[in-house]
Formats: sequence, C-alpha cells, structure tokens
Amino acid sequence: MRKNPLAGALAAAVVGVVGVSNMATALNLSHEGVGQVLIYPFYSANGGNDTLISVVNTTANSKAVKVRFIEGYNSREVLDFNLYLSEYDVWAAAITDIGAGVPVLISRITGPTGDPDPGNSPLIDDIEDTCTVPPTGQSSPFTDLPPLPGGIGFYVPFRTLFLNDAGGQVPARMFEGYVEMIEMATIEEGGVVDGWVTHDFSGEPNGGVGCLQLEEAWRVGTPGSGITGATGFWASSGDFARGGLTPPSGGLFGGGAIVNVSDGTYYSYNAEAIDGFNSVVVDHTPPGFEQPSLATSRSVTGTITSNVFTQQGQLHSSNWGPDNLGDATTNGRIDAISHVLALDHVYNEWTTENALNASSEWVVTFPTKRFYVDNAIIGGGQAARRPFTRTFGSSGACEPVNLTVFDREENFLQILDFSPSAVGGLALCREVNVITFNQTGDVSDIFASPTARNIRTVEQTIGNPTKVFERGWMDLDLAGFGNGNPFLPPPVGVEHTSRVSNDGDVFYGLPVVGFWAVRIENQAQGESGNNYGGLYRHRGSRRCENDTVGTCGGTL
Repeated sequence: MRKNPLAGALAAAVVGVVGVSNMATALNLSHEGVGQVLIYPFYSANGGNDTLISVVNTTANSKAVKVRFIEGYNSREVLDFNLYLSEYDVWAAAITDIGAGVPVLISRITGPTGDPDPGNSPLIDDIEDTCTVPPTGQSSPFTDLPPLPGGIGFYVPFRTLFLNDAGGQVPARMFEGYVEMIEMATIEEGGVVDGWVTHDFSGEPNGGVGCLQLEEAWRVGTPGSGITGATGFWASSGDFARGGLTPPSGGLFGGGAIVNVSDGTYYSYNAEAIDGFNSVVVDHTPPGFEQPSLATSRSVTGTITSNVFTQQGQLHSSNWGPDNLGDATTNGRIDAISHVLALDHVYNEWTTENALNASSEWVVTFPTKRFYVDNAIIGGGQAARRPFTRTFGSSGACEPVNLTVFDREENFLQILDFSPSAVGGLALCREVNVITFNQTGDVSDIFASPTARNIRTVEQTIGNPTKVFERGWMDLDLAGFGNGNPFLPPPVGVEHTSRVSNDGDVFYGLPVVGFWAVRIENQAQGESGNNYGGLYRHRGSRRCENDTVGTCGGTL
C-alpha cells in the first residue's frame, strides 16, 4: 500500500501501453480453477501451524505476477513483491513462526554450507530459483535477507508498516490472513525479459544472473549500468512494459495447505481463480505498488462485464464501472469482483461428535471488504459502501448475520449469539473470520485462532428436553438479518445488497470465500499420528433482483 516514487511513471505507462484485444473477456469465477487472479482464502502461523502456498504457470509464456499477503483484521498488506514465473514454472513458499515476533516467509531451504536441504523440509524447494523482486529466497547485492537459525537459508519478515489503522500496529494481527496473486503481464517469448526469467540448462534463470537483472531493472540509475547492465531498464525509462511484456492471458492455478507437524494434520485447499480480469492492459508495476489490485480490472471500454451461472445453468451478465471504487451511489469496477464472489447463503457441514473427539472450524473470508469499509481507501469520514454496512474501527467492521444450525434429522437451532457473547453481537467483524463449534478454549482447536467466534449447538427450552446437536450442517445467511427465523424473508430495508449495476441488477449477500476444516482423533491411540483431517470448500446460493428491466430475479 505504500506510495512509490515511480508513481508518475506508472501512470504514464498504464495509459500509454495498452494492448486492445478484438473481443472483451468477461470477468468470471473459474470453475476449472485456472485464471489471472488467485485468492488463497486463509493462511495461519498460529499455534504451530505453517501454511504452504504454491502457484503454477500452465502456459508456454513467462508471467509477471503481483503477490500480496494480507492480514485478517482489516486486510492491510503485510508483504508484497513481484513474482516472475518462467514457462510451466512453479513457485512455492511457507508462512511460519520462527520466533522472530512476526510471521515470516520462507521460499528456499539449504544446508548450512549451501548444500541441499538435509531432508527436514521436503515441502519447500531447496533449489527454488524462480525470481522475485525483491528477492525472497536468498540475499542479493542489493537485498540483505536475515538468515534462518542454523544457517539453512533466509527469511522475509512480515511488516507492520501499514497496520496504521484503528486496529493498532500489533504483530498478532499478521499471524492469520489470506493471499492474493494478480497477473500483471504475459512475457513475450524470445524477448529481453523472457531471457532474464527463463530457466536455462543450468536450471537457473539466465544462467544464474536473471533474478539480479530483474532486481536491477527496478533500480533507478543510469540505464546500462550496474552489475548486469540492467539498471533502470524499467525504473528509469518509465516504460514498465518494456522488454516484451504483453497483457495478461491467464493460465495460473494455485493451492495452499495449513500444516501442523505436532498434531499430524494437513489441510489443503485450491486457490479460488478469477479469469477475464484484464486482457487489454499491461499492468506491470514496481514492487510494493498498490496497483494492480482487485479493484483495477480492465476492459476495452472501461466497463467491466461479470458473469455468473444460475442454478439452472444459464449465464447471467452484469456491467460495472468504469469508476475504480465507485461511491455511495455509483458502482465501481470492484463490484464486478464482488459480484462473482457474492453469496446470499453459505452452506457447509460440521461435527463435534464426542466419540470421535471431533473439532470443526469454518473460515469465512471477505476478500474485497477493504474496498468498502477502510477509510484509507474510501475516504475519511465516509460511510461504508454497499454491500457492507460499517466502516472499520477498533472492534473491526462488524456485519450482522443469521446462523441456523441443523442436525442430520431436520431439526434446527436459530443461533442468537456467539458463545461467549462477542463485541458486535451475532456479527462477523473481520476480513478473515474463524467460526468454531462447541469449543471453550482461548484459541481455536485446529487453527489456534485467538479471534475465533464460537457457536454452541445446544438449546435449553422451558418444558422441553434439551436439544444437543453433535453433527449436521449450517446455513450462514449473509443477505438479511434481524428477524430470527430462517424460514421467513428478512424485514424490508435490512439486507446486505450490492450497489446497483449499470443494468439495474442488485445482488444480495456478501463476497465470500472459505471452507470447513474438521479434525478427528483416534482416541484408542492418543497420539498426533492418529489425527485425521479434512477440508471442504463452502457451497452457497445467489440472489439477484432487477426491478427496472427484469433481466434477473429470484435465486440465481
């Protein structure tokens, strides 16, 4: 989020270097899991958890990708860099706690003398040579990374610089959050930059100097100077598409896994992929620059078309923008992303069955929320933008919800509050929310979240037996709140609804991603090796209404 001294050059580059395709591509949530934008719903470095992430380039062209790690309270950036993937390349890294006081990123492990990893970290590449700027795997003449204990590699610490909001610059905020990656450009085969990025017969980019060339290219100085002669290639010229960069073309997929070695658990997920984000502009920006973001999708006309499919398999399109963020009454391009992620109801299962010593936790992440509630983005003193209703403060930005818990026999409980009661009542106050079931600890059982909100699936009723649910499913209602009955529509005027699209469409609910994680213990053994885990992506429903032209209505 920091401002870069190259901002002026950036503006000129984005305006001047535009490739126009013959046909605009609509923005969509890729059901195949491959696209231009990847959203990793959750990372955790709490309580012995490590998070592994990877991204794969499935194409024959190299890619320039913006990588951001975002904390879970107010979606403030805690680390970002540029990633340069060669053709068919993979980059992987781990987010972990090494006792540095903040989470750290590790992308390469070596032996004490540079020998390959002695075998204690098989999931991190000991020869990871994919280039990042700044470097994340090893030091360079311009970047001095702190060493890992034992001299087995280097790490990059997360930073509190942008935690300058009402939540405070508290390192604990950074130990859980989510990750986003946005393709900035496709790199033309055979061009100058492709030569820097591509792994040659040595297994390293451009014979071992490619990563340094990329780093020097972003350093201001006399063009042609420096160690590799690449100094100022982008930074001094102001032409950030120079060297054979073309508009993004997609083809990325990724995944994550939360690993706890002592518990013997491994919770893996696929990153959510969005395609059609930008096929017309090279949006290659300096490391640390706040663009591109989820709010900067591109099209030939400036208006963004977003596509979703109805439950009947019919395609429904809405148009947004051309403004970037919009205002209280006018939609913006960010609403196109929110549209494809919006659900009015989120469904998933849960179990806390005593005989299995089972634990369940839901992760509910709102990846576009900051563009609607953070006063640093929408302006000081401004009201929250729809579909969100509250701006960020010291208690977060609390959005009321309805929760209905069902057992497996059609019985249900209407949840009236979290247990214990929390600030904001029955509301989700963070960008990344962890919901637990029937837990009593200070931190959650699986992800060790200190901010989790707990649900008790027990109901005491006068004159009736106590209802105790040990397993079932839950309906998280993100559209309406306030009536306390899951079978009746919410009162008029209290829904979470989007700003109106250019077509008159209004979507109910909130933009959301996430999953259910379950841990089951073999109590006969009582050892970590006898823990079993599973992770299940959330399901949901969509609702759209259009009172103007009637192009959408009811549940999508």
